[in-house]
Amino acid sequence: MSDPNARRFTAHEERLAHSYALLRDARDRARKESKYDSAATRQKMTEACKVKTGLTPRDEQLDIAECLLLGLDATLIAGTGWGKTLAFALPSFVETRKVTIIISPLNVLEVDQAARFCSWDLPAIGLNGNTYTDSVHKEIAAGAYRFIIVGPELCVDADSRFRPLLSTPAFNKKVGAVIVDEAHCITQWGTGFRPKYADLDTLRALLRIRVSVLLASATMPPVSLAQARRTMHIDSDDSFHLNLGNDRANISWEVRHMQGGKRDLQSLQFIVPPDAAQLSRFPRTIVFFDDIFLSMRALRWFRAQVPEHLRARVQCYHARRGQLGKDITFEEFRTGRVDILFATESAGMGCDIPDIELTVQFMAPESLSIWFQRAGRAGRSADIQARAVLLIQPSVFHEKGKATRKAGEPIEYVKELEPGLRMWVAPPPGTCRRDVADEYFDNPRRRQGAYELEHL
Repeated sequence: MSDPNARRFTAHEERLAHSYALLRDARDRARKESKYDSAATRQKMTEACKVKTGLTPRDEQLDIAECLLLGLDATLIAGTGWGKTLAFALPSFVETRKVTIIISPLNVLEVDQAARFCSWDLPAIGLNGNTYTDSVHKEIAAGAYRFIIVGPELCVDADSRFRPLLSTPAFNKKVGAVIVDEAHCITQWGTGFRPKYADLDTLRALLRIRVSVLLASATMPPVSLAQARRTMHIDSDDSFHLNLGNDRANISWEVRHMQGGKRDLQSLQFIVPPDAAQLSRFPRTIVFFDDIFLSMRALRWFRAQVPEHLRARVQCYHARRGQLGKDITFEEFRTGRVDILFATESAGMGCDIPDIELTVQFMAPESLSIWFQRAGRAGRSADIQARAVLLIQPSVFHEKGKATRKAGEPIEYVKELEPGLRMWVAPPPGTCRRDVADEYFDNPRRRQGAYELEHL
């Protein structure tokens, strides 16, 4: 029997070959124009990386780094934990005069990523309303930072202080590359929650010719990828595309049927270890909700189910909390003083912590992409066999008009789901959920396993 995915896999191979042909052309052009030496540059990046980080970069990370150095636009799809941040850092080990701007969705992620760059001796700052001061503005203008990690609003709002700075010739010529991290936010948030993501094309208009724009994400199905490219004016035929897939071999996937909807907090009971009274801590866990008030109600319920000495080890993390409270809670979770977070989307991309053992989604999310983003917080260390549990309410499976529906009429459900998520929740008999995800995300033939945190 022929492989039903053969055409898709062939397209992957052809696209990859085209990407590397573009990279070779960019190298040849740079060699003629400025005596660029690809082998020597990659060796220099590798050796500097070993010294600064203790890590040896992968070939694919070096490929992305060369795109950034050579001004070749690129798109990167790789599972959480693959090492996208290291790929962003590599060019700065050889090009010491340029500034890299990273568009990031969350303050906590900006701070975490900036700290990682600084630990590699690459001056960086997470720039947001809490950190942007007069002195910081002067430091940025003077070139004190190699990496500026900033939300889309400061980049595109004409009345922000950073946007006009980008337009000044003195600063503009320092910009070596622009990276949109978590690039799925362009489509996921750009139409409502964070409309400035849809306006990032104005940032592209400020850049000089041959300043690379890189889109990076773990979850960009083809439609989202195409829209993100359109927003950032990236030509798919003239840009490097690396799709490593987002399958995580060290995550086991579960779907649990709830007995009810929002009131079925009892469905979270499985998180409580049977020997909780004898424990000093819980397994590291994030429970995701799409409703802040529901998450707080669930937190109160959950604390009532566990011994008193463990209750402080369960905390909430959501957008309604003050910045100081969020910062303290995240730090306590990162350092192990808190074991379980009851969280909303605000923690979905910010918790890059290696030893999370369990992620749970309470009720169906909006899409399979969102579920994979959240589930991917677990098992970022290859040493952990993690679990991702999706709790599904009964209305997802309740059919409308079942008794009166005629043969051949389409089935409608009380709770509508994105088609990809419905297929994943209830795959056809004999179909593996990983195969559903591979087709949805257009993953290549070779599935990617887990990666160690050190390669972040």
